[in-house]
Amino acid sequence: MHIADIFARTAAFAAAAVTAAMLLPTAVSAADVTLDADYRTSNGQWQDAVEYNTAIISDNTFDPTDMTAQSEVIVRFECASPVGEKPPVELIWQTWGAHKTDVSKNWNRIKPYEFGDDYAKFSYKDIVAEYGTDDFSEVYTILVTDTGAAITAKSITITNVDDGTSEVSEDVTGAAETEKAEETSESTAESMVTETEKMPEDTKAAVSETTAAVTEHTAQTEKVPEQKQNKKRNVKWLILSGAALALLILSAVTAAVLKKKKEKKNRLY
Repeated sequence: MHIADIFARTAAFAAAAVTAAMLLPTAVSAADVTLDADYRTSNGQWQDAVEYNTAIISDNTFDPTDMTAQSEVIVRFECASPVGEKPPVELIWQTWGAHKTDVSKNWNRIKPYEFGDDYAKFSYKDIVAEYGTDDFSEVYTILVTDTGAAITAKSITITNVDDGTSEVSEDVTGAAETEKAEETSESTAESMVTETEKMPEDTKAAVSETTAAVTEHTAQTEKVPEQKQNKKRNVKWLILSGAALALLILSAVTAAVLKKKKEKKNRLY
């Protein structure tokens, strides 16, 4: 590819990436989700009072990979016996089959960090510790069981679930700005290319080497991992990579221009 084409395309990409990075929201939009599940009464012999298949293996809507570090699971229930010092319920994080993640075991029992007569709260930290990893891409079923006394499950709510709302709205708003930035960057790139063509051959070679390396790096960063849990991280990773590319291009152009001015000054003397 001709140096002009490489430079123009890379400059356009870098300018758009910087704009996108500026538009990226700093906070993740989160919401509480109550599971639409079959709530029932257990038999008081460590039986489950609710069994919910996640979106990973079913048509249900909740995906555990959308939980955040601030999430917690809140279970509401009625208990047939007075609640004492022993938690009346346990949360089960279930998986099975061959695992690609660092799962501790298939049947993971989590105790509540807080409970009362009609509720129990389970922290994200405790779930991760018991499950063995914060990669929930293989959590297939969520259950709530009694611990020796019959309970009637009423609801399961997961708090602070990343629903992507803020990022979606920002993307819609930012689309026009990004397009405008790309148009501006193309114009800027044309001017940069004109200046590049006037440079000495050794300077052209240096800029060509830098932009070729940048282009290759860009292609590598576009190979985003497909793991669903990391979709938000991947977007930020790509945008920040773009910002880094912009700095590389700026450095290359600045070095080339300074070298050209120095050579011109030396010729005058």
